[in-house]
Amino acid sequence: MIEEPKASMAGGDVSCAPPAPGVLSPDRVASLSALRSRFEGHAAAWLVAAIAALGLALRLRMLGNSLFGDELSTYSIVTGRGPGAIVSLLDGHSVDLTPPLSFLLAWLATRLGRSPETLRLFPLLAGTATIPLTYLIGARLLSRAAAATGALLVALSPFLIFFSTRPAPTRWPPRWP
Repeated sequence: MIEEPKASMAGGDVSCAPPAPGVLSPDRVASLSALRSRFEGHAAAWLVAAIAALGLALRLRMLGNSLFGDELSTYSIVTGRGPGAIVSLLDGHSVDLTPPLSFLLAWLATRLGRSPETLRLFPLLAGTATIPLTYLIGARLLSRAAAATGALLVALSPFLIFFSTRPAPTRWPPRWP
């Protein structure tokens, strides 16, 4: 009777024989596990992209509304002035106690055009970016399922959709009411 050769290594004998039929080798298990993780990562990325696209579509639908209320105030502050004049106007000379960042971003958007849509550019971008950010935080702290649910809630929230299309500094950046 002939025995199969065995290789001797530090730490014990290791058989060179192939694994039994139906049994996966450790290398094969590791490669399948890596493939599964990669697939799940790609599927999650596509899911988040689809949810973000849905959220963007809902926000774009409301983008063309005319300016009203404090949006008109924002528009009047940022048009026809430079960044220094805006900060000077807001520094103790305004009833608006909002820090100047939202006004400076609105001013920057008006460099692209003076329509309400361009004035709402940064709130739209920030509101849409909130969707995948919610997923990333949820996946890190909870689970992928909880993160996807949170991202979907942010994408569909009427309050966040409304706030994501308003350049008024009292309503931006997007936050829960």
